Amino acid sequence: MIDEATVIQKIRQFDKKHGNDGINLNGWLLFSNGARREQNPWGRLCEPPTDLYFRSKLQVRYWSELTRKALDEFDELKHQLVSGANAAMAQGFPGPDSRFLDQLRQLANAAKACQSSLEEAQKQLTANTPEEVSLREQQDAWNRQRNQSILDELMSIQV
Repeated sequence: MIDEATVIQKIRQFDKKHGNDGINLNGWLLFSNGARREQNPWGRLCEPPTDLYFRSKLQVRYWSELTRKALDEFDELKHQLVSGANAAMAQGFPGPDSRFLDQLRQLANAAKACQSSLEEAQKQLTANTPEEVSLREQQDAWNRQRNQSILDELMSIQV
């Protein structure tokens, strides 16, 4: 019988092996190298896929989520600082402390680093995309564009 301490130890080993950089996505922890595990301690532990296309898709998802979170954190602090500065200016009070500006710069740099990693992951995905998938995606894009044109034309017909 497997006890809880053994399970927790296996999870810690798995997390360490894959960089301890997992992010929560719908009940799973996804790691930057494409490894993933269920958050349920008794759930599955999945090594990075050997299929480079599938691994690249997971890595793009990972960096997309991290980028979104980094941008949200930056936007939220910037909004708070701008609101505070506007209120201080209107009332004649001192504006935000410079340490908040430093914090905002750090968040901006973190978001830029995530965006850079996302761009690299997207390049890898493009490089690892099988030809049949590329052809299907091109056909899907053409169909969407054509359908939008038809929809635009339909909406322009008036009585």
